[in-house]
Amino acid sequence: MRFFENQGNQNRWLELTLEGIKNNRQGWMSKVEIKADSFYLKREVTSSRTLIGVGPRAQVDVVRLLWPNGVAQNLIDVQTNQSLHLEEKQGMPSSCPLLFTWNGERFEYVTDLVDAGALGVPLAPGEYLKPDPDEYVKIRGEQLQPKDGFYELRVTAELHEVIYLDSLELWVIDHPEGTELYPNEAFGARLENAAPIQIVEDSRPPIGAWDQYGRDVLSLVKTLDGKYLVDFTLLPRYQGLASTHTLTLDIGNSGAARTVLWFTGWIDWTDGSSNLAASQHSQLQVLEPRVEAWRDGSWQIVADPMGVPAGHNKSVPIELGEHDGRVRLTTNLRLYWDQIAVSHLIQERSQPDAQLHPLEAELHQRGFSEIQRDSLTSPSIFRYDRVNQGSPFVSFQGYFTRYGDVTELLQQPDDRYVIMAPGDEIVLRFLAVASPRPGYVRDYLLYAHGWLKDGDLNTAFGTTVEPLPFHAMSNYPYPPGEAYPNDSKHLTYRREYNTRKESEAP
Repeated sequence: MRFFENQGNQNRWLELTLEGIKNNRQGWMSKVEIKADSFYLKREVTSSRTLIGVGPRAQVDVVRLLWPNGVAQNLIDVQTNQSLHLEEKQGMPSSCPLLFTWNGERFEYVTDLVDAGALGVPLAPGEYLKPDPDEYVKIRGEQLQPKDGFYELRVTAELHEVIYLDSLELWVIDHPEGTELYPNEAFGARLENAAPIQIVEDSRPPIGAWDQYGRDVLSLVKTLDGKYLVDFTLLPRYQGLASTHTLTLDIGNSGAARTVLWFTGWIDWTDGSSNLAASQHSQLQVLEPRVEAWRDGSWQIVADPMGVPAGHNKSVPIELGEHDGRVRLTTNLRLYWDQIAVSHLIQERSQPDAQLHPLEAELHQRGFSEIQRDSLTSPSIFRYDRVNQGSPFVSFQGYFTRYGDVTELLQQPDDRYVIMAPGDEIVLRFLAVASPRPGYVRDYLLYAHGWLKDGDLNTAFGTTVEPLPFHAMSNYPYPPGEAYPNDSKHLTYRREYNTRKESEAP
C-alpha cells in the first residue's frame, strides 16, 4: 500500500463570487480577466464560485469583470490569496451622445442628446417604447463663445451604445434683457401646439415646496445650483425606479394669462431589463409623473403624463390654466429636481435669429472622458480634458461610419446618418454671427435629430448595429413589410460611408 501526500506549492490564488443586479443573480456567463505585467488569464463564470490560480504573484494589476450585458467593472492593484465578493455597480452603462462646447477657455460639458430616440427599449414583453428622434437642447450664452470666427462643438459617444446621428443645427436666439429662453421639450409631453422657442419673463421660485413627509424643501428648488431634491428611496434592483413620491408646491395666484411651471433637473433612466422586471412584478409598475392642481376643493389632473427631462439638467414645461395656487407632482421615477420656476410666457417663436448648419464635421476616434459626480444625487459630469483610450465595452457587431469628413450626413434628416461607436467623436464648426443688438442677450438651441441603441441585455437587437432605423418606421423593432430605404441614394451612402467594423474590446 502506498500513501501520497499533496504538499502543494507556493502559488497563489483569487476566489470570486458575483452578485448581479441587472444581470442574473450569480453573474453566470460573465467573463473575468486578470492581468499582471505580461501575465494574462481569462475565465468564464459558470458556477457560484470561481477559483483562479495566479502563480507566485502577491498582487495583480487588474481584475476586470465583464457582465453578460457588456458592462465592465474593474478592480485595480488586487492582493492575491483572498476571496472577493463583487456586487454589480449601479452605474451608467448607457446614456446618449454627449455635447461639449467651447466657452472661451475650454470645452465644457453641456448635456446629453437624443435621449428620447432610444431604440428597442422594452416596456413589457412584446411592447416597445416608441422613439422620438427630435430634440432642442438649450446652450446658455456663456457656454458657447466664438473661436476664430466659428462656434466649435464636440459630440462624443462615451457609453455602451451605438448612435445614429442624422442632423445637427445650431439655432441662435436673441431675446430682451430680463427674459429667459426655454425650449419646448420634454420626453413624453410638450406644451400642446406650442412653438419650440419659449420666451418668458418674471421668473420666480414657488412660495412653498414640501415633500410627501411634509418637510420644507423649498431651498433645494429655488435656484439652479446643483443641489438636487431627493424625496424618495431607491429600489436597488430596478434601475431608474424608486418609491412613490410626491412634491407639493404653493405657487400663488400669478394673474398672468399664461402661467408656466418649469421643472429643471435630470432623470436616472430605467432600462429594458428594469422595465421587463417591473412589468412582471404584481405590486410594481412604472408611474410616470402626474401633475395635479387644486381646484374647487379637490385635486384635478393637469398633465398625465407630465413628461420627464430628456437627460441631464433639462426642463419640463407645464402650463397650468386655472388653479388655486397649489400643485402636486407624483411619480416613482428617479427624478432629481434642481430648480422649479414660475414664469409668464410672453413669446413663442418657430424660427431663430440665425439657423446654422455645420460648415465642417469630422468623425474620429477619441476615447472616453473621465467621469465625475459631485454627489450620489447629481448627474455624471464628463471631463473633456481627461481622456482614457481603453474601451470598457464589448463592441456592437456590424459596420459603423468610416472616420473622416461627415459634414454631408448632418445637414438634414434624410436617413443618411453618422453611426458612432463607443469612443468616437464628431468635431463641429459653425460660422459665428454678429453680437446681439443693444438691450438683448443671446442663447442657443442645438436641434439634434437621431437615435441611439444601448447594449442592455433586453434591448431589441442590443448587440448589433442593424437593423438600421429610419423615419418612416412605425416603431423599433419594425414589423415585416417595413425596411430601411434601398434606393440608389441610400445604397450609395451605406457603401461609401459605413465601412468600419469595430473589434471587441480586449
